[in-house]
Amino acid sequence: MMSWACTRRTAWTVAAGYVGLVMIFGLILGLYEDSSVGLWAAYLTYPGFVLVYILLALLGNSFDPSGEASVADPFGTMSVYAHGAVVNVLLVWAAVSFCRVVRSEWRR
Repeated sequence: MMSWACTRRTAWTVAAGYVGLVMIFGLILGLYEDSSVGLWAAYLTYPGFVLVYILLALLGNSFDPSGEASVADPFGTMSVYAHGAVVNVLLVWAAVSFCRVVRSEWRR
């Protein structure tokens, strides 16, 4: 059985790698405006990207998910996709924590 510290370190490494990969996709999309990269970045960050997009719409900020902006800002797309990835990591963390609580209550 794996120790708790090793499992936690692995989880942090996977989460950081995932967010870093999405940031690279977002930066490539902002620099080259390649629609296939934008499609992959949207697929990788699907639930979190939608939540961030809705939050930005509610706050009144305009973000075009196709990557087309009036002013070329490569870090704008990277930021939105990275925030979507962070939201996904937090959603997975919450789901795993919930499952652990349910499992511990079930075993009582």
